[in-house]
Amino acid sequence: GAESDVGGKRGDTLMVMHYVKKTGGVSLISVPRDLWVKIGNGEKEQRINTAYQVGTDVLVRTVRRALGIPIHHYVEVNFQGFKQIVDAVGGVKVPFDYATRDEKTGFRVPSPGCHTLDGSQALAYVRSRSGYRYFDATRQEWLADPTGDIGRIGRQQDFLRRSMQRARCSRAPRPRRRPARTSGTTHRARAASRRRQAQEGCKCRRHPGLTETRSLCRQVRNQTKFHQPRAT
Repeated sequence: GAESDVGGKRGDTLMVMHYVKKTGGVSLISVPRDLWVKIGNGEKEQRINTAYQVGTDVLVRTVRRALGIPIHHYVEVNFQGFKQIVDAVGGVKVPFDYATRDEKTGFRVPSPGCHTLDGSQALAYVRSRSGYRYFDATRQEWLADPTGDIGRIGRQQDFLRRSMQRARCSRAPRPRRRPARTSGTTHRARAASRRRQAQEGCKCRRHPGLTETRSLCRQVRNQTKFHQPRAT
């Protein structure tokens, strides 16, 4: 549905990012929106999404308390902002093992393969949860994804990593610096290695083959990754 379909504030996704300034490394963890925690500074337990409905300051205190970590900054991206980000990088390629659909969010992939999702398609994809279905060609029927919110978290993290990789591949090249003095053979080998890494990183590939950007989440790759259910 759209933002106008429901009243009040609701969040589809809650993530906590840790940035290490010294190394440039980033760690990312997703918090299930239905996780039961103590809200704010009180003792009453509710779903963590309730804290967002009360206010962003309450949400920050709730996450800080639940995870036992400091929260220094808060960023909120609405539906339109998400779609604009995806469209700004020219869409994001995502591989699918099956024809996939979600009639609740309007997401539809007609056939297996690598598909480039624009902003609207990407939003429907990352919001998909209980309505996510894939087509089993052997049984000739649509099957539900049993992973629920955990499955959606995996898809969201996978899509985020692909988006960052796409942004890196589509950005304008930086001015070339004068290389350090090295032998001709060493310099050519390094240049070839950089070209090969860039080409591999921009391909539409399934995990675990997706090349990660250096700045994006060493921890994410150890968290739940999205694997579409396979027919048994």
